[in-house]
Amino acid sequence: MVKIKFRAFNKSENDMIDFDRNEFRFMPITNLKDEKFLKEFPIMQYTGLKDSKDTEIYEEDIITDGKYTFIVKWQSGGFILSPIKYSKNEPYIGRQVVEIQTSTYINESCKIIGNIYENEDLLKD
Repeated sequence: MVKIKFRAFNKSENDMIDFDRNEFRFMPITNLKDEKFLKEFPIMQYTGLKDSKDTEIYEEDIITDGKYTFIVKWQSGGFILSPIKYSKNEPYIGRQVVEIQTSTYINESCKIIGNIYENEDLLKD
């Protein structure tokens, strides 16, 4: 069973925060519905997957297999790999992360190279 975990990015301090840390331990749950709060602290969910270096993969992480680069996104009730960079001659359509073969591919072939908040430069072609 996948452990449900979250992290948030503190934009004003440019710092990634695990929900287990004290900053969120006593936070009122109503803050999670506050649009202003969510803009300052975007929340990302753990996918239940790890990369080839055994690092936990979260929503909004940027991963690569050396050929393709993806953003991990939540869409239509599941995590998907949304391509950022790929060969123009080989168009790539996002894969559902929940597929067994995709999970194995990520675990064996992909590594996290950043996330969309701390590594915006990776989003450019």
